[in-house]
Amino acid sequence: MRLPSDESAHTSIQIAWQLDDILIQFSFAYPSDTLPQAS
Repeated sequence: MRLPSDESAHTSIQIAWQLDDILIQFSFAYPSDTLPQAS
């Protein structure tokens, strides 16, 4: 497997950060105790 170029790697990191930020905002908007617990 060939390593991605610096540009594509940087883009992937940006996307990952954006997704993480969305998940954080979602978790604040919908606290875990209000969601059904998957155990």
